[in-house]
Amino acid sequence: MTSCSVSSSRLIGTTGLHRIDFKNRHAGFGIAIGDKQAWGKGYGTEATFLVARYGFETLNLNRIWLHVYDFNPAGMRCYEKVGYAREGVLRQDHFSEGRYADTIVMAILRQEWDGLRQGPLASRFPWPSAAQSGTPPRSS
Repeated sequence: MTSCSVSSSRLIGTTGLHRIDFKNRHAGFGIAIGDKQAWGKGYGTEATFLVARYGFETLNLNRIWLHVYDFNPAGMRCYEKVGYAREGVLRQDHFSEGRYADTIVMAILRQEWDGLRQGPLASRFPWPSAAQSGTPPRSS
């Protein structure tokens, strides 16, 4: 997937799901907003939300996980806004700019997503009904 600025239709980054495991119903999430002029404007949060919605409501995943470096607090705040929770730390897992950095493991579960859909996220993001989005209702 690619992220574009709505106002200018220019490429600002990329995002998507990877290592999708349909048997165990989980996938990894990744995002990079390379255009520094687009940082801090909510594009990353919106893209994170949209990809999570796709993962849960279209692919019927149960868990979406990600890795984020400890020197990226803005990224962690973005993920937390969408409902991701910290699960653990891979200590000194990454070497960058002369020092080791921790990798934070975060994830969101389907049941958490469903709860957020009824609460905090409902007012923050546009949320079409299943009929509007073309997504078939999830079977239990």
